[in-house]
Amino acid sequence: MCELESPDYFRVPKRGKVEILKDTAPEDDRAEVEHAVWACPTQALSIKEED
Repeated sequence: MCELESPDYFRVPKRGKVEILKDTAPEDDRAEVEHAVWACPTQALSIKEED
């Protein structure tokens, strides 16, 4: 699901774990990335705020 919601940031191979393609996102993409994290069926993703 995360790849479908935000393909610029996540990729899920047929067999394997989700790959994070970019480790930071500009504010313009924040809602898209947050939705992708929320939609992750295994809840394997989270967002860490920068200090």
